[in-house]
Amino acid sequence: MPSTQEAGVDPGVKSKFDAVIAFRFPSANSPAIRQRIETDAEHEAGSSRPLRLNVNGMTSGMQAACVKPAIDALEEFDTLVHGFDNAIEPYRGEMDALDGLDRTIANLRRDFSNAQVRAEEAFLKEHKYVEAKTAFAIASAKYHEEKLRHNNIDARVFPILAYILILFAIGGLEWAINYMAILEKFGVPAFALGFSAVIGSAVAFASHEHGTLLKQWDHWFGPQNEERKKVQKFVWSCFATVALLLVMGFVGWNRYTWVQAEISRSSAGAASSVFGNSAGPVINIGQEVAMTLFANILVYIIGLAIAYWCHDKDPDYATHFKVFIRARKVWDGWKAKVSQEKTRLEHVLTNEIAAEESKAKALQLRSQPLNQLRSQVLDQKERIETQAVTYVSSLIREYKMALVDFAKVSNPTISFIMAGGQFDLDRYIDTKVVPSLQTVRPELSPPEAATA
Repeated sequence: MPSTQEAGVDPGVKSKFDAVIAFRFPSANSPAIRQRIETDAEHEAGSSRPLRLNVNGMTSGMQAACVKPAIDALEEFDTLVHGFDNAIEPYRGEMDALDGLDRTIANLRRDFSNAQVRAEEAFLKEHKYVEAKTAFAIASAKYHEEKLRHNNIDARVFPILAYILILFAIGGLEWAINYMAILEKFGVPAFALGFSAVIGSAVAFASHEHGTLLKQWDHWFGPQNEERKKVQKFVWSCFATVALLLVMGFVGWNRYTWVQAEISRSSAGAASSVFGNSAGPVINIGQEVAMTLFANILVYIIGLAIAYWCHDKDPDYATHFKVFIRARKVWDGWKAKVSQEKTRLEHVLTNEIAAEESKAKALQLRSQPLNQLRSQVLDQKERIETQAVTYVSSLIREYKMALVDFAKVSNPTISFIMAGGQFDLDRYIDTKVVPSLQTVRPELSPPEAATA
């Protein structure tokens, strides 16, 4: 393939280009054209028959003397343009390739701007992605609907694992308070451990149940709730209350009997002492039992307060929030994958754009001179076609003036026919003949009608 870099532009191409740029229409004042206009106008002015006008308001003589020279000149110009096109044909491959690269780069940049959409489309084929997106949309809509109903106050949701650990701590405190007393009473570590665990579990359960009941009373026993659920909650709360009373009764009884046993052992030991002192230690059984019960009840109250604080007034609202958080967590995971895919696509497209731009730059350096010449030739074509209309208009004015002048002198009764109507010279003088591009380029479209 010839190189357009040889001396800038090939001399043969340059000569064809210069010919196109140098093209000019024949002068409207040239003797030959003026002689043709006067001859044809005088001949038509002496016609004894009405002169027929076409849809543009032109006579056949006007077309021959005014339009035909412009058409011939344009044909000559087209021949020069065709010569230029043939001269640059060997280089057209590179020029067209540059146009193709420009389109490719534009498409790549459009793909880059739509990387988010393309990345998401890659995942739309996966059922789990669509499922996660749908679940998040539903959960989000439901939660925000509930949030609006709760005056935009966030749901109180405490981490479930932390809450379970707190309940275990409540149970652990109960175990620590009661283990030694039960062990001393029954003397079996496993038995003491089991009873202490049961007591701790019962107190933790009652703390949770009573704390949530106080916090959510309006929800469970409000008019909006079903009677069946109200009964279920009431029975469950009664069960927690009975369990609490039973373990507290057992703790009190166990402490009472254990203290009594301690008093008996202490009294017996004092009576058999070498000093002969029969008085035993003074132990207040009521105080011991009350202190034990107070410690257990205090732990229960602490657990109740924690349960009250950790829960929302509306458990359904909290549930919607939990569902929303879980759905968002899953959806965020998928969004992260989409973001990674978007980043990957952008990286690939960035490299492709850089490579195509590098090719385009190299091609542009080789084909830029010819592209500039071709652009100038296209501009010249537009100018010449505009000039052709102006050129024909000036010739038509000269022809019409000559036709009217000759007719006034030699044939003042001359008439004209246009679109089925016949009119005289005065009407013809007022008729406007406005040529257009289609007048000099009849192959483009049907000519425009003249205005009268």
